[in-house]
Amino acid sequence: MHLLALGVNHHSAPVEVRERLAVPHPRLGEGLTALAQYLDSGVLLSTCNRTEVYAMAQRPGHARERIAQFLTQWSDLPRFLVNTLLYSYEQREAVKHIFRVACGLDSMIYGEAQILGQVRHALETAQAQGLTTPPLVRLFRAAVRVGRRVRSDTEIGRHAASVSSASVELAQKLLGGLPSRNLVVVGA
Repeated sequence: MHLLALGVNHHSAPVEVRERLAVPHPRLGEGLTALAQYLDSGVLLSTCNRTEVYAMAQRPGHARERIAQFLTQWSDLPRFLVNTLLYSYEQREAVKHIFRVACGLDSMIYGEAQILGQVRHALETAQAQGLTTPPLVRLFRAAVRVGRRVRSDTEIGRHAASVSSASVELAQKLLGGLPSRNLVVVGA
């Protein structure tokens, strides 16, 4: 069996594509039900800056194709676009990738804290839907343990925890404080 990780993130795809591929938290069960039409097992990790599918497969090429089909169907994006933006990791590289994700090392804001809970939730939801295999469960549990350990034993979480808090820190630095300032926030 081969471990695969396929997806898009803030490095590989523009925000408008990531938004189309995203599986919002309330729809994760629906996303997993759709994924089950393409794979016998898998974990779907979708955050504001990434959508990834982790799977164990006897035929990795076939599984890669099926995951791309799922993402194309889910997003209603052209297949060629999905294929050009997807990254793919196998075996040790896939393990390394999920560990980096869980630790916040592959986040837009280095050390971002929310990702650890999102990794845990992705596993729990996939388990509840009966889509996991023992190797995937062990992998995700190990990633959560490593992520917790990194957060407790290093200073990775010492700085800004999100794009929002990084923006506030930068505004304070550039403007010399915010107490007497009027600010307008534009965004989603």
